[in-house]
This record gives sequence, structure tokens and C-alpha cells, in this order.
Amino acid sequence: MKKLFSFQKRDTTNRLPKILERGTQVFVPLCPDYIPGGIADGVSALMLSALEAVKEVQYKYSQTSFMFLIADTECDILEGFDRRPIEASRDKLACELGRFGILSQTRLFSESFSDWHTLQYEMEKKIQEVLASTPDLDYFLSLYQEKRRERYSIQYGQGRRLSTEEVRALQIRHYAQYLVLLDIMHEQGRLVLMNYQTENLRALTKQHPFLPERRRLELIVY
Repeated sequence: MKKLFSFQKRDTTNRLPKILERGTQVFVPLCPDYIPGGIADGVSALMLSALEAVKEVQYKYSQTSFMFLIADTECDILEGFDRRPIEASRDKLACELGRFGILSQTRLFSESFSDWHTLQYEMEKKIQEVLASTPDLDYFLSLYQEKRRERYSIQYGQGRRLSTEEVRALQIRHYAQYLVLLDIMHEQGRLVLMNYQTENLRALTKQHPFLPERRRLELIVY
């Protein structure tokens, strides 16, 4: 394990530099701020952090490119969901990437994965079915429940404090989203994910009894 980049939040494996050196496409998922008006002014702070990290990676590994994926994945549960601010944010981020000469594409999840929600619901069901017999995952969700309750109540509660059951359902939903992305990357032969530090990265680093095999992924965490 080694430290490759100044921003690095986790050590990387010895395999990662070799993959980056020969050239690959790194997936960079980004969550917009779903609080109303949160991204209406343009590129979010999270996106700017990702941009700074990406600049350093490409400077060091010039053959590597990036697929920025902005998650417009909450349209099924947010009433009156409006993609226009997210689309504007996508376009402004693409302009910033072009300005710095970053080899990249910038897309919404809905543009890239037409069956996203079908896959997500299937993964949520798998998690729910095994949760009672998977104490380590249940403990993980319980550990971060109150932290998530505060955020979820703002995002989804419209001023109402969400119940424990509602928070757990949303935790499972977002954990499932990371697992679905892992499946997609595995199917496409993509080996490297670049992500901000979040507890849900556990979904990518742990073995799960409801998945057929361990699917190894390299992580760059900023």
C-alpha cells in the first residue's frame, strides 16, 4: 500500500499505479445537493474538490481519462424532481474540465444507465432479505443512523424528522446504489473508482453474502 497523491484519504494498492500508467477510464460519481436550490448556482463544492483531485491524477498519469457521473437518481422519490439544475451543473462542470484540458466525459446517471432504478430496487431487495442474518451490515447501518437522519430529514422530510424505519430504508437505498455501480463497473471492465470519503464505500470493500463473488475495485478517495 502506498500514498500516490497529496489529497489521498486512503492508501492504495500496488496495482493501482500500473493501471493508471497504462491508461484507463476512472469513474467519478458525484452526488448533487438535492436540497432545493442547492446546486442552482453552478458547480458544487464537492465537484470542485473532485476537479482538483482529478487534475493531480491526470498530471501524473497522462494516459488516464475520467467519466464524471452526476447522480440524478432520486427522481423516483423526490416530489416535483427537476433535472434542470443538475443538467446546468453537469454542463458547467464539463466546461471547467475542458478549461483545464482534462480528458473526460460528464454525464448524468440517467444518460448512462437506463435501467438504473430496476437494478437498484433488485439490490435493495437482496439487502433487505439478508439483513437479519448479516449482523455486521446491520451494525454498520445502525452506527450511522442518527448522522443520516439529520441529513435525510432535510433532503426528504420537508421539515419533518424522519422515522427510524424511513432512515433505514434510505440507508439501504444508498448502500444499494454503490453496489449497483460496482456491478456495472465490473461488467464494463472498469477497475478504478474515484470518490469522496463516505462511509458507504464499505459497500465496495466488503464481501457480501448476497453477491456471487468478490469484485475487486481500486479506489482513489479524496
